[in-house]
Amino acid sequence: MGRGRTGSDVPTLKDVAEHAGVSLATASRALSGDHPMTDGTRDRVLAAVEALGYRRIRRGRHSEPQVAIVASTLGHLVIASAVAGVEDASAHAGRTCTISVTQADLDRELAILEALTDDARVGAVIVIGGVYPDQRWHSTVASVAARMQDRDVPLLFCGRGVEGLATPGLTVLDYDSAGGAAAAVGVLVGRGHRSIGVIRGPRGYSTSDARQRGVAQAFADHGLAAEPSRTVEGPLLPGTGQEGVRTLLEAHPDITAIFAESDTLALGAIRGARQLGLDLPQDLSIVGFDDMRHVDALVPALTTVHMPFVELGRRAARLALGEEPGRMPAEVVFGTHVVMRESVGTPRAGELELPR
Repeated sequence: MGRGRTGSDVPTLKDVAEHAGVSLATASRALSGDHPMTDGTRDRVLAAVEALGYRRIRRGRHSEPQVAIVASTLGHLVIASAVAGVEDASAHAGRTCTISVTQADLDRELAILEALTDDARVGAVIVIGGVYPDQRWHSTVASVAARMQDRDVPLLFCGRGVEGLATPGLTVLDYDSAGGAAAAVGVLVGRGHRSIGVIRGPRGYSTSDARQRGVAQAFADHGLAAEPSRTVEGPLLPGTGQEGVRTLLEAHPDITAIFAESDTLALGAIRGARQLGLDLPQDLSIVGFDDMRHVDALVPALTTVHMPFVELGRRAARLALGEEPGRMPAEVVFGTHVVMRESVGTPRAGELELPR
């Protein structure tokens, strides 16, 4: 969805760029006066400004607008890597970034977004990481997006697909979390597993919910047992995976494989399986999701779903800064794929007998 004219018919920098026949980045540089370019290009941009009646928000002399990053945490490698991607692409375009961390606190995130809406130093806002959305969050984000659109400030959600949220002025970049989860289950089925347990993140957390939808679809497609007791949930911490293995195997000793909806959960699951005296993957196969750094160095090396998180951040920054041709899309979905390593084998014969 392009940004173009808003309902109030206020001309934006995007309108100026289209009127002058240049990119959004070129229009911004022409108005800043700090970048070399031909007089003809600058004159076309200035003529478009005059024709459209565009009024530019002043941010100070020799000052490029900043890219404001709002991250749910920097303690998770996936999110930190996406932040690094935004910073890398922004630096390449000559922009600086500010970073605000919300610790996944809904009120803090909304307060930060409200403050950024009125900050004349900000030229783009990129929100990274999952959230627990409610109706108040939906309505506030819609209001923030509309006000940022009026100021010609791009608002992008990066690594966060929020079901039911579609509002003008907002671009969502996300992974195919559901497809990746379904593919992970498919890999297990392909190796002969029919009794599969699931360890997932908190219910209501946007990323975990998306992955669980993929699991449910894959179970239905392959005719697998999907009773609730075959899924455990909890915080995205190793302890959830560690305890989850025992919980699942005590309730269902026929389980031969576990899909953990993040590598962090998978790491805990591997530890929990070893505490039960299990050999991996002979006694139990485990698949993760994220392809975090160094999971290939585990014993056994973790089979997992790869996400291009650094490139996700870079693409978000390039879109926000007008470095890509065409109109701003409403949604960009990055593909995922399973990386086969050593933590998946064929199913064992018989039920497990766990130590008491």
